[in-house]
Amino acid sequence: MYEVAENPSARTVGELYDIEGEIAGVRFESGIDGSPMKAFTAEAAKVFKEEYIKLELVDRTKLNKETKSLSGGSYHLRVLLKDGSSFRVAYYIKPAVLSPGAYATERLKETITGQRRLLYE
Repeated sequence: MYEVAENPSARTVGELYDIEGEIAGVRFESGIDGSPMKAFTAEAAKVFKEEYIKLELVDRTKLNKETKSLSGGSYHLRVLLKDGSSFRVAYYIKPAVLSPGAYATERLKETITGQRRLLYE
């Protein structure tokens, strides 16, 4: 699998990463050592699949200015694909930004935050 870093023609995450219909699941990862943590529930994974690919990419310079270089804490997610491969996504809490550089929708923000709370139940 080849993972693209940027494409000036891409306007959404789905255009940048060719993963529509390919996401099998999502889980949290330790930000310290990358070890697997709790997986998203089936319902939350469905929301992530639907929302993530629709997110509009934001120019990195503009994003850094708007978010003070993504200051604040972050969560690390592992997106699992149907072919067995996966990739890491950072979710910056305060500005609600997901890598590769897109603001989360309210629905996605609530889903990620809600799933994070389940880690401690």
